[in-house]
Amino acid sequence: MKLINMNRAVYPALFFIAVFFFARASFGAEIGKGVQITWLGQSGFKIVAPNGKIILIDPWANGNNLYPYKNSAGEPDLAPLLDADIILVTHGHFDHLGDTLPIAKDPTAKKDLKIVAIFELMTYLWQEGVDQNKLIALNLGGSANIDGILITMVKAVHSSGIGPFSPKSLTYGGEAAGFMIEFTNGFKIYHAGDTALFGEMKSYNTFYHPNLMMLPIGGVFTMGPKDAAMAADFVHPQYVIPMHYGGTFNLPGKPADFKTALSKRSRGIKVIIPVPGKPIN
Repeated sequence: MKLINMNRAVYPALFFIAVFFFARASFGAEIGKGVQITWLGQSGFKIVAPNGKIILIDPWANGNNLYPYKNSAGEPDLAPLLDADIILVTHGHFDHLGDTLPIAKDPTAKKDLKIVAIFELMTYLWQEGVDQNKLIALNLGGSANIDGILITMVKAVHSSGIGPFSPKSLTYGGEAAGFMIEFTNGFKIYHAGDTALFGEMKSYNTFYHPNLMMLPIGGVFTMGPKDAAMAADFVHPQYVIPMHYGGTFNLPGKPADFKTALSKRSRGIKVIIPVPGKPIN
């Protein structure tokens, strides 16, 4: 009888332990759903989708002192980005358009690479020699399905000039934007781009309901920690990754301040502090 009772007590415990470790192995320790995210500094990310497709967002290497990949001479190395299937560009500023051109024109880049940007920025890339077949133009509210990944361009409140930065040479780059990215398994990421806080974000909770939000917190050129905390509360994802802070411009917003501000506004949102070059699963 004692043996039977012990088994009755132990088996449920073993079952829940097995489920726990299976969940960790299957879905990852932090975000899960077969998505891997690597911060490249500033607003740049490399995302590996559940179907293996690789997405770059705002890939900025040269001049980005948080960019994690260096060659033997200590200079930024674009090689780890040349396996991209999709590049999403939020706007034309040099720290976001970044190294999209050299990646797109590199002979070792994938032949079927697709670059998604607002119409005016797409035109600029075409003018600069990017193969038109690689370019997909969207505008706010528009969507494209690429290899089963649904990409929707959404509003951001920001400017979008294309350098070099002088009064006579600044080129209009269309409106700034963010992106909703939905994978085949239903997991959704909202990259807010460079933006201020705006009320329309409230509708993103009910209409898009993203699982994970990438949110600028640095201040100066975007919202700072307090406004970013309100934005996260508006959208209310499961996870939020702060971005566009510190770095080359020494932007003052800090993740700790963002976490504190968010804790005063909302519960149930996990803040994941990224480390450049370290994958988040």
